[in-house]
Amino acid sequence: MMSFDLAVLPVTQLSSVETTILRHENFDQRPADVAKGLPDIPPYEFRYRYTTKYHWPDILDNQTISHGSPLPEKAEGPFGFFSGISMNSSAQQCVEDKRYAPPSEKCMSDPLTCPGAGISFSVFFNREMEYDSRFYDSIERSLYEKEYLMSSGGSVDSKTPGIGLYIQGIWLVAEVVVSDGRAWVAETIIPFPLGVWSNIGLRWENPNNRSDPNAPYVGLQMFINSDRRKAWAPIPTMILQGMKKGFDPPRFFLGCHADPVDNTLRYFGTGMFDEPAIWDSFINDTRLEWLSAGFEAEFQNTTVSSVRNAIKNADLKDPDNRAATIFLLESTSASNLQGLEDALDPDLAEASKVEKTTDGQKVDNFLETFELVTDPKNMPDKTTTELGAKDIMVRKYAGTKDWGVQAVLANFISGNDKGWDELTKNADYKGGRLDMIMNTENFVSRTLDNVEFAPDQKKLEIVNEQKEFFSSTMKYRYEELVRQAEQPGEEFFRFPETMDDVDAFGNPTVACDVPKKYCREDSTEPKFPSIQMNYYRRAENWIPTDKVDPLDKLTPYNRIDSKVISIHLGGCEIDYTILRQPGNQISCRFVHKISEKAKTTREPLFHPEEEDFQIMIRRCARWNPDIDKFGSWDKSGCFVESTNPEETVCKCSEFGMLAILAEKIEAHQVAKEELWLQIFKYLGYVLSALALIFFIGVIAANRKTLWDQFHPMRMQMAIACFIGNMFVVLTDIESVRDDRHTCTAFSVIIHYFYTAMGIWLALECWAAFMAVTQGVIGGRLKAYSLLAWGLPLISVGVALLVNMQKYGTDPRCMIAFDNEIKWLFFGPLLVFAAFGFVLACIVLCNLTTSKMRADHIVSDLNPVCFGLALVCIYFGLTWSTGVPAYFVFSWTFNIPSFYPLFQVMNAYTGILILLFLGFHSPRWRGVVFRKQIEKGILILLFLGFHSPRWRGVVFRKQIEKRKLREQQEAAKKPIMEKTPEPEPEPPGRKIYTTT
Repeated sequence: MMSFDLAVLPVTQLSSVETTILRHENFDQRPADVAKGLPDIPPYEFRYRYTTKYHWPDILDNQTISHGSPLPEKAEGPFGFFSGISMNSSAQQCVEDKRYAPPSEKCMSDPLTCPGAGISFSVFFNREMEYDSRFYDSIERSLYEKEYLMSSGGSVDSKTPGIGLYIQGIWLVAEVVVSDGRAWVAETIIPFPLGVWSNIGLRWENPNNRSDPNAPYVGLQMFINSDRRKAWAPIPTMILQGMKKGFDPPRFFLGCHADPVDNTLRYFGTGMFDEPAIWDSFINDTRLEWLSAGFEAEFQNTTVSSVRNAIKNADLKDPDNRAATIFLLESTSASNLQGLEDALDPDLAEASKVEKTTDGQKVDNFLETFELVTDPKNMPDKTTTELGAKDIMVRKYAGTKDWGVQAVLANFISGNDKGWDELTKNADYKGGRLDMIMNTENFVSRTLDNVEFAPDQKKLEIVNEQKEFFSSTMKYRYEELVRQAEQPGEEFFRFPETMDDVDAFGNPTVACDVPKKYCREDSTEPKFPSIQMNYYRRAENWIPTDKVDPLDKLTPYNRIDSKVISIHLGGCEIDYTILRQPGNQISCRFVHKISEKAKTTREPLFHPEEEDFQIMIRRCARWNPDIDKFGSWDKSGCFVESTNPEETVCKCSEFGMLAILAEKIEAHQVAKEELWLQIFKYLGYVLSALALIFFIGVIAANRKTLWDQFHPMRMQMAIACFIGNMFVVLTDIESVRDDRHTCTAFSVIIHYFYTAMGIWLALECWAAFMAVTQGVIGGRLKAYSLLAWGLPLISVGVALLVNMQKYGTDPRCMIAFDNEIKWLFFGPLLVFAAFGFVLACIVLCNLTTSKMRADHIVSDLNPVCFGLALVCIYFGLTWSTGVPAYFVFSWTFNIPSFYPLFQVMNAYTGILILLFLGFHSPRWRGVVFRKQIEKGILILLFLGFHSPRWRGVVFRKQIEKRKLREQQEAAKKPIMEKTPEPEPEPPGRKIYTTT
């Protein structure tokens, strides 16, 4: 086996390598010296997304299968890149991609088939090596287990073609095996520092398909951070016999290995991985930065403060400094922001008592640094087309670099969520991401204004696609723009211009027509019209929807129902008169995020053909930075031209950030009822229903006895209570709550009958009051009936008239969710209860001095008024607890739920009506027990009075009273003497006498 380490190569061989390097032009081409603390950047495009054949920027999102238990997790990536992945061999963790390449592409399965004179691949790796005592005994790598970093199935041991990169002991080994049996193996003692990120890059030149046959053959070379000085295999290390075929279709492994001979996953690696990349070509010396994508190892522990200090001390009007500064900002924005304590050793940071920097402070420090670059004072007064494009950030423009302020913006707003959240809670900085977006847009506009055209240049067009937005920026000579606008069908800029750009927008989409005629023709100012159109993929999640212009009277229940697009016109004096003309306005077609029909203020919220709506109304709105401290949504200057469930077309005479602002029907949630509450509630409603039916039946069946005035009033009040209770129970059915029409109808019934119940209670108290104070006991039942059943109609009608659209929106079908609508029901109810209670108390206090002379009526009113007072108190307390039970208050303190208390009290109202307005009334009680009394009298007559002893016991007191009265009368008469009468002769004896 033959391998080379450049560090131990003989001088002659090393010199030949250096000679080869110097033959290639521009290899060492670097920009002029930049300010201290700023990075050197190569003069060519080197970003992975534009140079690689296959690239996995977000490994867990790009992979097909994750292996291991637990599965691999995300980890902080290298400086300038987003998060990587952490894997552990003990958990047999690795990731695999089976669908990254079509079966027809065999480059990874057999490098001989790569079209570009070879293959190149790289990966970022970070690991703390564990101590192994065997290192002191032997460095022979065959004694140690392999730990693969990346593999496509290539293996010298299995004789399968492909590539492989692994650690074995203290050795870093790379293998390239091709289908004809030749194998290149480059190995070196681990050449990178441990515990920090390093880029391991390799390139292999195909000896059968060389781009420059006259140059020395390179073979397989290993690079660390794009520096070629580590390992080299300039000739095939070995020729393998009995080769097997590679994977078909191709497969890629990160952190493990498998091959067609043994498909078992094995040789798991430990560490952190990021940005695996593959090129189906041999990277020549002039493009070595492709391997590491411009990674600067010395900036790994860069803090936000050090970046800010470096930029502060740099001349930002110098083009090289500006390019290096913006590249440094882009790299910083793509990394986890670090404070001073993050860059120091933990023990040193603790010993030095370094104050911890919060996430919000880090974001704030970065924004201050970003503002230094975008500050007009630090911008060139004039700039060239190319340099201006570099500052803005371009995707394809004359081979310029892939960084700029828009790239910084895209990176920074897509992450740092904790910092942004902390920052937006600060009263002095509520702008959040939106403030950075608008700052960037203003910078782009100023840069366009500073660009000087060449004498023959007519326009500048820049198209930029980033992760978070899509941008189209243009600058024209005025004459050229006028010429285009006069061409039929060319009167507008169309954004996006092609269907490919539409696809880049994602879903939902937006399309705008921007008029080319917007400059004042009679203006003497220079005219170089500039147009900036930006489409933001997630701005609707960052821009506050509760901030609206108070003059617009928009409700706070808003959401952005479309993507956000930003349009800026500049470069000349704007003629708003032209922009207001029909046919020359900014026109945007927004596809809704929620595809449904919206309500209008003229349309009732419930009708036969209605479906389940979430959107009340849609408006075209623009973000106006001049309202309030940080801006606000404003509907002035825009209007809805047409709308349907899928999309809305807006016409605007003002430009800025545009979107569809939808007033949403709020989704209201209620807590699930406990089992004990359901038992007590339903038991109470059932008992109340039986009690009310009995109470109503007694009065209805005894019209001759109880049809005075008071009992019919109580009967109708009981009917209203019975119907109200019944529909409250029915609203617990899920199908009733889910159907908007049924819920609204039940709300109307509940509103009507409970209001009628409260009015009947108040009217009966009034009738009792009139009877006691005026002596009026009848003749007004019809008038009372008209009031009791008519006033609730007015109450319901007013509620529907005030806001019919929100009636029936309560999740329990209790009138409406809005407190304003509920007060139209609860307010009168509580007033009537209080009115009745006061009158009942007045009647109780005046019964002794009543103007009613009929004693039997007064004796009947006394218990009735007492019962009325108790029922009114109970009714008022019940519905008073209903206010906190059903109303939604924005209190800062927590209160217990009153809903269970209200439901239990309301459920047992019928029982109280039976007890205090039924059994407590002597007349009602007499009617109920009349038959029992008659039966008792018959028993008394036939079984009692027929017995002398029973009669003697019953009438003993009466007899004693009569004897006593006779004795008293006898004692008052005088005593008179009588002559004794002769004794009568004994029977059978006769006495004869003689004369």
